[in-house]
Amino acid sequence: MKITALIPARSGSKRVPGKNIKPLLGTPLLLYSTAIALSCPEINAGTFVSSDSNSYSYEKLSEDNGAVFIHRPAELAEDDSTDLDVVQHFMEQVETDLIVYLRPTTPFRSVTVVSRAIHEFVTVLGAIPTPTSLRSIELMSETAFKCFTKLGPLLVGIGGVSVDEAGMPNQDFTPTYKANGYVDIIRTQFVKESGMLWGGRCYGFETPPVIEIDTPHEWDMAEMYLATKQGGRHEIFR
Repeated sequence: MKITALIPARSGSKRVPGKNIKPLLGTPLLLYSTAIALSCPEINAGTFVSSDSNSYSYEKLSEDNGAVFIHRPAELAEDDSTDLDVVQHFMEQVETDLIVYLRPTTPFRSVTVVSRAIHEFVTVLGAIPTPTSLRSIELMSETAFKCFTKLGPLLVGIGGVSVDEAGMPNQDFTPTYKANGYVDIIRTQFVKESGMLWGGRCYGFETPPVIEIDTPHEWDMAEMYLATKQGGRHEIFR
């Protein structure tokens, strides 16, 4: 079975300009993900970086650190472009069975956890019915059923929960999880057959809570986290 790593690294971040190649305490953000992919023994068919950047810095940074650079058309790297766009373009360039999708915005991973996700997913592929994909998730500190949407100026509870009911203790509600970008796994056969990434039988792989970087505040949080580690480095090889 061919297993590749795909790291999507578009150049157009507006909230943190140049985010994917910006140094996070000295190491460009992109390289936290490439280091994990290259250290994972289950990823046996290459590590690839997909970017729309025409700047040589993205390509050089990727290839100098062991990854293969794939240039993605600009129209597949707009604000409204989807992961499906990225994956389908990649599949036109590279033949593989499973894609381990590692988003640069979740830099602090353990290679042991990524390996375990791949092992668990490969193990359940023979199950009936076969899972369509895998997404990493983490338990939300407060269930989503205690959140609100709005109808005009008025609060409306989620899933039929009233505003009063939403004030009940967290343990009175069903736990909810959020996707965190730690490690997602995509079956290329399923994508070809369905035109979807995740499908209706997505395997939920629970990980520890992680920092995701999408805003300047989250970047600062990541720097503070990293600075607390010995020598200011995250031990990715545990």
